[in-house]
Amino acid sequence: MRLPAVLVLLVLMATPAHSTPRIVGGVPVDDVAEAPWVVALTTTSGAQFCGGALLGPTQVVTAAHCVQGREPASITVVGGRLDLRTDVGVTTAGASYRLVDGYVTPSRGKDIALLTLAEPLPYQPLPVADPGVHMPGTVGVVYGWGRQAEHDTNKSPLLHKAFVPIWADGQCAATYARYDAQSMFCAGYPDGGIDACIDDSGGPYVVNGRLAGIVSWGIGCARPNAPGVYTRVTTYLTPKPQTTSPTDIVRNTAAHTASSAVVTPGRFNRPATREAASTIINSHTAASPRNTTASMAS
Repeated sequence: MRLPAVLVLLVLMATPAHSTPRIVGGVPVDDVAEAPWVVALTTTSGAQFCGGALLGPTQVVTAAHCVQGREPASITVVGGRLDLRTDVGVTTAGASYRLVDGYVTPSRGKDIALLTLAEPLPYQPLPVADPGVHMPGTVGVVYGWGRQAEHDTNKSPLLHKAFVPIWADGQCAATYARYDAQSMFCAGYPDGGIDACIDDSGGPYVVNGRLAGIVSWGIGCARPNAPGVYTRVTTYLTPKPQTTSPTDIVRNTAAHTASSAVVTPGRFNRPATREAASTIINSHTAASPRNTTASMAS
C-alpha cells in the first residue's frame, strides 16, 4: 500500500540524521521489482562508484562526471542486483557515451551522460517525467549505493532509497550562487538529515514512477539548509509517444521539439571511445560531485 505523500513527508522529517542506511536517512530496497531500471556503475574489478537508470535495453542515463575521462569499456554496468556482494542479475560493459556539449563540472550544469552498452540488459526501462514535474514540495525518491554520512568511509552493498522534497528554484538560487534552473533542481529538508551522498552520483530521482533527476552535486551530505542538487533531465530528455519503443529521446531544446533520433545533433557530443578518454583527476572540493573519482573546477 502506498502512503500519501504528506504522510511520507511527515514520517521522514522525523528520521534521525545518523540512521543506519547508506543513503543518508534512507531505507533498503527489498524487491528488485520496485526499481528494475536502477543500475550500478562499477570498475572491472567490481568497485561501485556511481549509479544510473536504464532508458532502454542498451542505454543508461547517468551523471556526466561519473563517466567523463573513463574508457567506456572500463565501466561495468550491473542490473537486477540489490546487493552488490552477490552475483545476482546481469552485467555488461560500456561501449560508448555522450556528454552534453559545453559540460565542464557538475556545479556548472549539464551533468548528464548517455551510456551505450555493449550488450542489452533484460530489465524494464524508466520513462522520463514531463517538464512540469519539478513543482516545489513534490516528493521524489532517490536511489543509490552510496555512503551513510558525509565523512563515512564505508559504502552500502545494498541499494537504498530516500524520499526528499523539491525546493523552489528561488530557494535553490539563494543557497547556491551557481544554481541554474534550466539544468538543475534541488531537493532536501531545511533541517538536513536525509540526502544522497558520496557514490550516489548518477542515481535516479524518481517522481510517480518517472525519471525527474540525476544525483549531481551538493555541499557535504544531509547538512541543514544545503539540499542536494540534481540534473533536471527534462531539459535534455523527453518521453517518446506511447506508440513507439520505451526508450527515451533527447530533446532539441533550441527548437523546443522532440527529435525522432536517440541523440540530437549539436546537443550531445560525439561518443567517447578509448582514444577520446582523458585522465581522471581525483579531488574533492567544497561543492563536490557525489562520487569519489570525479573532479570539480572552482
